[in-house]
This record gives sequence, C-alpha cells and structure tokens, in this order.
Amino acid sequence: MQILALILALSNGPASDAEPASSRTSGFETLTGFSTVLLAHINATLASENLPVGMGVPVEPGVFVTLTRDRAMVFDESIVMLGKQRMVPAPECKSGCSSSFFEAFQRLWLDLAIESQALELQLPGRVLFAADALAPAHVLIDLAYAVAETRMGQPPQMAIVLNAGPAGLRSLPFFLLPPEGLTLRFGDRALALTVTVEAAAFVLRSADPRMSRDIRVANRSELDALLRDVRRQHPGKTSIIIEAGRDATVKDVVGLALHVREEFTTLVLSAGQRVRIQ
Repeated sequence: MQILALILALSNGPASDAEPASSRTSGFETLTGFSTVLLAHINATLASENLPVGMGVPVEPGVFVTLTRDRAMVFDESIVMLGKQRMVPAPECKSGCSSSFFEAFQRLWLDLAIESQALELQLPGRVLFAADALAPAHVLIDLAYAVAETRMGQPPQMAIVLNAGPAGLRSLPFFLLPPEGLTLRFGDRALALTVTVEAAAFVLRSADPRMSRDIRVANRSELDALLRDVRRQHPGKTSIIIEAGRDATVKDVVGLALHVREEFTTLVLSAGQRVRIQ
C-alpha cells in the first residue's frame, strides 16, 4: 500500500503536473482534509471518546501512530501486538526502545522515503500519536523514541491527539530528551525540572542545588504547591520534563501536562533519561 498516496487521495488528491516542484514538495504537510481522515481512523480503531481529553492546538497533517490497549498501528496497519510480542530493547536504539517498535519504524521511514521521492514530496516531518487514555504512558514514550531515532535526518515534530469535545480533535506538542540524556554546564543555570508520574504519587526533582533529593508527594495539590515555589524562584523557566512510572496511563501524563501548561509551556517527555550538570 502506498501510504502517502492513500492520504493524498483521501484529502486533496495528488498534486497537479502543472504545479511547480516547490509547491509540490510541501503538499503532504498542508492537507486540508487530514483531520477528517484522522477522526475516521480513530473512531474505527479506539473511538475518539477514549482519547485523553483536553484543549490543545489545532491538528496538523503528519504520520499518525495509534496506540490502543492491545496494539500499535501506523496509519491503518498494525505493527505490534502488545502482550503477544516480547518487548526487548533494540541494541541500536540509544534510548533503549523496544526492538519491535524500532524495527517497525525503520521499515516505515524507509517506505515513506521511497514514496516521498516518487511523489516529489518531502519526508513527513510531523508525527501524531492517537493513544487510548488508559494505555500505559511508558509504551507511548517508547514509541515516540523509536519514531525519533529511526527517522533519517532530524527527529520529527511530535504531538499527542486530544479529544476537545465540541471543538473536535486538538493536539499537545511535545519534545523528547536526547536518547542518551543531556549534559549541561554548571554555568548554564539549567533547572531540568522533572516530574515522574506514578499511579498514586508524583516525584519531583531538578538541577537546583536547593533540591538535593527527590521529593515525593501524594497528590496534585501538594505538587502544585511545590511547582509554585519553583516558579517563584525560577520565573524564566518554562519547560517541564515528565516521566511515566510503570503504572501511569496516558491520561495521567497528559492530564499533568495540561494542568501545568499555563506556567510550563514546553513539554518534554523522557523514558528515564537524565539531565546531568557538570
């Protein structure tokens, strides 16, 4: 199946031969019917009411990856059946992502590169994750690292699809910590504020010398108090790193990200990578 050709056919159709190459190369990223295609796919696979709920930014076209409670899909094709395949780290994946995910996305990006060249389009630079709100968040993050590490060139822009009720589908953009972690100089004055989301607790840590140990709190109210204190002491810091404990769901992680978004506007996800200060 020609994936890009299928998406083009379901939206605007292929570019006209009369169009200059400069306009055709960006065509995939500007499809006007993409949201309709995406919503139909979501309703056919996990149902939009099972997405995490929240108001985000408009959905923009890109490769879409679906995570249900029992499988991972790219477009309309299942790539991994969760629970039926042993999830072992891929030796070549620096973040330690699953070999099943790594191999699947290696094939995907190769196929997309071939199709993009044939259709005179750029390799898609955006990936959307439509995930069941109750799916394990660590699996979603594992998928994201596999996507990022297997794409040729720069990692893609990434976002989680949200159900915004009457407003339709929206998205929550995010970044990933580098697969091998990040090393900064002491003089950079990095905060590296990190929250690990667990089933019944939050664990907060940062590079601030005043936080020399991890702080565990039992609920969001206690976490809010700590974050307010951090904001008072570091008013210019607007990034937050979120890690998912083994029992945390996509809903848990997205809910926290949306809850703190007014103060911490840049969301970074991590699979346990660390920011080191030297």
